[in-house]
Amino acid sequence: MHFSDHTVLTFAGNPLDRRSDMRQDPATVQQWFEDDGTRIIPYWRNRVLVDHSDKLLDLPVPRSALAKDEHKRVYLGHSADGRALFLLDLSHLEEAQLLATAQAAALLDLREAAARLSLQDSAIAGFSHALMHWHKTHRFCGRCGTPTVPVNGGHMRLCSNSDCAMQTFPRTDTCVIMLVTARDPHSGEPVVLLGNHPRFPPGVYSTLAGFVDPGESLEEAVIREVGEEAGIRVRSPRYIASQPWPFPAQLMVGFTAEAVDLELHPDPAELTDARWFSADELRRAGDWGDSRAALQLPRAESIARFLIQQWLAGQS
Repeated sequence: MHFSDHTVLTFAGNPLDRRSDMRQDPATVQQWFEDDGTRIIPYWRNRVLVDHSDKLLDLPVPRSALAKDEHKRVYLGHSADGRALFLLDLSHLEEAQLLATAQAAALLDLREAAARLSLQDSAIAGFSHALMHWHKTHRFCGRCGTPTVPVNGGHMRLCSNSDCAMQTFPRTDTCVIMLVTARDPHSGEPVVLLGNHPRFPPGVYSTLAGFVDPGESLEEAVIREVGEEAGIRVRSPRYIASQPWPFPAQLMVGFTAEAVDLELHPDPAELTDARWFSADELRRAGDWGDSRAALQLPRAESIARFLIQQWLAGQS
């Protein structure tokens, strides 16, 4: 399996310069926000506002009317044309108010938006949602329980208790996701292992995945997760690619691994079913949501689908 350095997965390829050396100065961040050329990207209850040209919507109204509360905005970075981008949380508005204010063409969830936006806009949208999720879930200090306040343009939260002053940074949960390969012992044909997760619709089969435990390498996590979920041993984990996955804040680290044994013993708490599939079976499969297909592959924007497609490309 070959991964091109030029391949960019959905939610990767963020084009913004995050200016970490300058955003620590509140006056500089405020100046960026007040600049007439600054883009204001609205956030609303995990939804994305997309304009009539399938681009992330810019708010057309004055900043002073929108962001008197600095806690509702996050500096995202500067684009190549020198314009600053800010994320503004408008979740307090009712949907009708939001649409009247933003004049949006569409209000979409992040997966729907990713199918319409450019790769760069998808990356910005994913980055925005991961940051906002972090802000909403880290409003209090994990050490003393005191409310935290955003600093550094919204890229750090600081405990407001001066005796504690604990600094908290955006977190990313690391997951391994792996395509397990083997050869059918009867036909000698190459096959891959896919499973149906309890959260998936019937007929959807995907690669196995799981969170990395503390004190565990990525390769160790691949071996452990396959053993726990499918009940088989694997060897030779090999890194292929990674993908930011803002649902809500994961980094999916993609691997292949070779099966040592093929008799599957799936854990019913993890998988409702697990099977070996040939290349021909996968080529005949439908997309996620295609109810006419007995076998459906994972979503097109996912690294799971990418790993499967890369493997298929190497099969004659």
